[in-house]
Parts: sequence; C-alpha cells; structure tokens
Amino acid sequence: LDICPKGAITIEDSIKAYNAIIDKTRCVNCNLCHNVCAVNNPPEKSMPQEWYQGWVGEPQRTKSSSGGFASAISSKFIKNGGIVCSCEFKDGQFIFGFAEKEEELDRFVGSKYVKSNPTGTHKTIQEYLNSGKNVLFIGLPCQVAGLKNYIRTNSDKLYTIDLICHGSPSPQLLESFLSDYKVSIKHIKSISFRKKNNFR
Repeated sequence: LDICPKGAITIEDSIKAYNAIIDKTRCVNCNLCHNVCAVNNPPEKSMPQEWYQGWVGEPQRTKSSSGGFASAISSKFIKNGGIVCSCEFKDGQFIFGFAEKEEELDRFVGSKYVKSNPTGTHKTIQEYLNSGKNVLFIGLPCQVAGLKNYIRTNSDKLYTIDLICHGSPSPQLLESFLSDYKVSIKHIKSISFRKKNNFR
C-alpha cells in the first residue's frame, strides 16, 4: 500500500479474502508494488540457528495469550532505545500501532486471530529507521516478508518477529459471529481470543 506513488492500492476485505486491490485507472505501471510483493518476491529461507521455548513470569504471563514471549522481547527492545510495531485492536479494527514506552506495550498483548490492516505501517517504519531508530516489527510471516521487501535504507536497524501462522480469516468472519449474539465489534473496547482456566 505505502509503496504506491499514486495511492492506487487499497485493502478490500471480504469474507473469502483480505486482499490489496489496484485501481487500474490510477495505476501508472511503475511495478513498485510488484517488486515488494512477497508472493512475487518470496523471502530467502534459512535454517534456524537456535531454537528456544519458554514463557515469562507473572503478572505478564497471565495477561498474555501465548506465554508472553513477544512482550518480554518488546520490553527489552524499548529499554534499549528502540520502537516496537505490532498489531492492536482499536476502535473496532485490527491495525498496527507503535510503542516507544514500556507502558504502551499492553496494547499489543493478546493474540489476534484475524487479518490486521497494515496501511501506513511500512512508511512510518522507514521514517523511524531513517531517523536512526531501531524498530522491532511483530507480525505474520507474509507481513514480515512484505516489509523486508519494502524497506530500502537502514535495513540493518530493522528487527522482525514472524508469528507461526496457519492462515487467518477476514475480520468479517469475527463480525458475523458477534452479530449472531447482537454485539457490534465497534462497541467492544478489548477482545481476547484465549481464556485462561485452571486445570486440575
């Protein structure tokens, strides 16, 4: 989206797909979008150097959905002067936000199991990198791949974490589910996809 000099690309959300759509009347065939697309230019794959598993201590673990590993890394990253970009739920939408202080990280806590809109994210990350800031981006593998293709300068300051993904549905699927219970997603202040229970 951010790569297009004519603003010809928009996100179209349907129950079947969550795709970038090109307005051909505004497109000038510069191929910039083609060059950054992770489908057309897939990332180079490599074997992992190390493999770890674990979780953080309380109280962060209770607040987190999957052990709080991303929260712990994000906290350390900010302490070292960096900026974190990750998905948040805001005003009924799943979008990407930025955190420069540790207390802002709570917006990212909790797994989101629907597609998130990255509009404006790539451009802002590039601006932070150009200003000398280190940026940590946490997202789905396809989002990480697209971002890496987009970043043109100071890529050595970009750090990424790609989440294990088995495919995530359109937000419309969630909205359809909520509507069955007479709930509007626009009226929800926070949402959690996992409930921690006590196992005996």
